[in-house]
Amino acid sequence: MNRGGWVADAAGKAAIWSPNFALLDESAQHNGFARARARDIHCYSCYAPPSWMQEEFLYMLDDLVADARNKSLVITAGDFNAWAVEWGSRITNARGRALLEAFAMLPLALMNDGQKHTFRKAGFGSMIDITFVSDSLVPKCKWTLSEGYSGSDHQAIFMEVEARRGRGDIGRTQRGPKWNDTSFDEETFRLTFSSQAINGDTAELLVREVYTAINEACDASMPRRRTCKKGVPCYWWNAEISSARKECLKARSLVQRSRGKPGFDSRVHAYKCLRGDLKKAIRRSKRSRFEALCREADVNPWGTAYKVVLKRLKGHGRPHVTCPVMLSRIVTTLFPHKLPYLVVDFFGREQEPPPVVTTEDVLAAGKRIGDKKAPGQDGSTEGGD
Repeated sequence: MNRGGWVADAAGKAAIWSPNFALLDESAQHNGFARARARDIHCYSCYAPPSWMQEEFLYMLDDLVADARNKSLVITAGDFNAWAVEWGSRITNARGRALLEAFAMLPLALMNDGQKHTFRKAGFGSMIDITFVSDSLVPKCKWTLSEGYSGSDHQAIFMEVEARRGRGDIGRTQRGPKWNDTSFDEETFRLTFSSQAINGDTAELLVREVYTAINEACDASMPRRRTCKKGVPCYWWNAEISSARKECLKARSLVQRSRGKPGFDSRVHAYKCLRGDLKKAIRRSKRSRFEALCREADVNPWGTAYKVVLKRLKGHGRPHVTCPVMLSRIVTTLFPHKLPYLVVDFFGREQEPPPVVTTEDVLAAGKRIGDKKAPGQDGSTEGGD
């Protein structure tokens, strides 16, 4: 424990250790499992003692599922003391059924091959050490049960995760920008892309320049899609709603697991009551936030209320033109330079342009107008010379 990184659960019976402390990040301690992130992979070490009641086991599963729900790359391993035919047991007990139902809500795959016992004692054995990984990690993982001496009733299990070649962390995917192709302007894209200088000396440099040119052409010809930040709550979210939602989810899990068992109707009734309380809390929060927005509009008419209404009125505008070729064409067309002044008559014949009127001509004409002349609708004097 004094060397490297060490993260244990609340009871100190499940832990994650790394020889390099810098590899572990975003650690957390819960009842029955510990979590730590190694690069892009979130690792869970779990232990559910056989002395636990079923309710304690279900609460641990609910917390584990809630913690791993929004994480893309996950490895979950531990001694769950659960039996299921899926990982080689003779029967499926209540814990095994609950574990399968809980992990069915996550994109996880079972790595156990079910061929050999992971727990061996006095000539008997069972398969209670289970490993689950994210679906995207399955092709990169190798699960192996060691037959060597471990000094324990449990056999050592090795999980090898293949690292990606080149730069980047394990499992990291390169996600570029996305555009809304419904407003794609083909001419703008063509002009912008053709104006880019692509003359890389090596294949890698050439690919990078082409990639940059395509991005700039896409930005000039269509707007980017708006990205939604995961995990960001709504404007009406508060601590009361968060607590009510957690209790509602726990009650729903109990209902799903107790179907066809004694006490099912009472749990359904309790779940409906908690769900009603959650809906009331959301309505209450929305109403209070709207009233606060109205009060703010009375004090600051150009504040948040004004911005909300303005977004509704404007809609989604087109992106600004950034292509230098397209900008040059627009400016040249709208504001031409040295445009010859051409006058034609009714039959289309060219005429001499009218003489230029100077300030002196206007002043001389004004002096010839009498003082008692009334101005017309255009502000000038009617009659006169």
